Amino acid sequence: MTWSITVVFASWRIAKPQVARVRRREFITYIGATAAVPLAALTQAEGGNADMAVPVVRISLGAFDADKAAIVEAKLMESKAALEAGIRAMHGNLGYYVGIDRKNNAISNVSLWESVEAAEQMATFQPMLDLASRFVALGVRFQRPILNMSTLWELP
Repeated sequence: MTWSITVVFASWRIAKPQVARVRRREFITYIGATAAVPLAALTQAEGGNADMAVPVVRISLGAFDADKAAIVEAKLMESKAALEAGIRAMHGNLGYYVGIDRKNNAISNVSLWESVEAAEQMATFQPMLDLASRFVALGVRFQRPILNMSTLWELP
């Protein structure tokens, strides 16, 4: 199945304080070009990412029938109470976004993580597993597997 969805993040967002990320150019300025040349060469050799640390983006998508839109949206809003504290407590979480695309009858959970291992905590988070079962009972069809995307580049 191929997905082409524009998601409007209209529901809720959890954001944690983040450790300041420094771009390679800023880092070179801070420590001086001489000390940074080996680091810059290493970063280029490892894939050329401009950031010192790049997040993993975890994406879960679901589709539903148009007549279920109101109940799906209401349940998404209610889900914050069951999920927020546990997600905030997870190691490596940089942000969590829940959204709905009313035009295309789709929902999303998009989260940012320090690593794939950190993102995989969601796979065993029981409150999320319980909610997924309830959404499936409403007729939501989730795309599987859930994707953990390594960031290749970004725009600030």
